[in-house]
Amino acid sequence: MNRKEKSFLKHAAVVIALTTAAILALMYIKDRINRFEAKRVMELVARPIVTYSDTHLTLPPQSFVEDLLENLQGYARGTSIKYRGHWVEFDGPPDQIVAYNFTPCPHSFLPDGYTVLRLDGTITFMDAETFKSVLARQQTQAELDTLEALQPTAPLLQITP
Repeated sequence: MNRKEKSFLKHAAVVIALTTAAILALMYIKDRINRFEAKRVMELVARPIVTYSDTHLTLPPQSFVEDLLENLQGYARGTSIKYRGHWVEFDGPPDQIVAYNFTPCPHSFLPDGYTVLRLDGTITFMDAETFKSVLARQQTQAELDTLEALQPTAPLLQITP
């Protein structure tokens, strides 16, 4: 191999390495932006919930939050927030989950997780396993039964001979 070929291979290797690093960095940045957006949407929902709670000394009804989310449609992505206000005691522990939103990070090394609004008004991110264990401890049997009843059932398969 002559000197020109060696130089070409070195330059090609450097270009490939830099391109790979740039692609990985952009994937990471995209997932960080998705997390930031999910937190921003939760903040837009949290402010009126906290204001309502401070004024009325109770959490707002489901319809209040549905109206908030409807007003955010088109303004912000990630408005599939699940609200648990009906099941949370207003004078309960401050770390109780009031609302949450699944935040996927499929393109990077960041774990999938949930953006969570707690009863004390703080917004945090939890990885999926931690969230599921915390939520399982906080959910009552009545809440689980209601959620199960609301889940759409799969249609029966008809097998014809």
